[in-house]
Amino acid sequence: MLMITGHYLLWRIGIVHGDIGLSNLIYDTVTKKAILNDFDLAAVMKPGDTSPQKRGFERTGTKPFMALKLLWKAKGEVQRMYRHDLESFAWCLLWCAMAEPFPKKAIHGSLTDVYAYKSGLVGVIWAMTAKSGFQSIWKCVVDWVHTCREKFIAMEGEFALNDPLRRVLRSKDEDEDRNSLKVLIALVDEHGPKIPLDDPQLDWVEFEVSRQASAPSTDADVGM
Repeated sequence: MLMITGHYLLWRIGIVHGDIGLSNLIYDTVTKKAILNDFDLAAVMKPGDTSPQKRGFERTGTKPFMALKLLWKAKGEVQRMYRHDLESFAWCLLWCAMAEPFPKKAIHGSLTDVYAYKSGLVGVIWAMTAKSGFQSIWKCVVDWVHTCREKFIAMEGEFALNDPLRRVLRSKDEDEDRNSLKVLIALVDEHGPKIPLDDPQLDWVEFEVSRQASAPSTDADVGM
């Protein structure tokens, strides 16, 4: 969760990583710290904006871990949102926890191939098994990935107009980024063991930078 906390705060101040994958998630066994590595594909946006304007950025990522919506839009006709990066964390965790390996087509195939496998996997994920050492969190991982799929469906309007789940997931009553985090936190709390998600000195979920009225987001990146 410390990795997700740091990533969320970076997004809030306008730094968008854009490639959440296992090779970029590091744990230092000496310092006991989590490290988000490799900002070569990152973008900078104006604090308070919800999506970077960097051209070509909407489809970056490592295919097995990319959000379903980024894989699904064949021509890249989608704005990159915080929830897409958050979903990538879920796919990383599933990759580590699931005993059955991803097939080659879900790793090296086309974006369409990867989308077909991952969207189908969600429908049968309940029948999959956990690797040794991951049994205690397996139900939480499954529920999180399934929730990401439900959110994707809801945002595309595939639920009936009167479906209560559609109304909840498309609610504009609160910040969408924050709502995505609260869903994850609720899942963690439900399945336990309890994980200390909040620094008592920083209510990080509520962290927000006031929008500046000057310039719009830029296309700048922070890679070399």
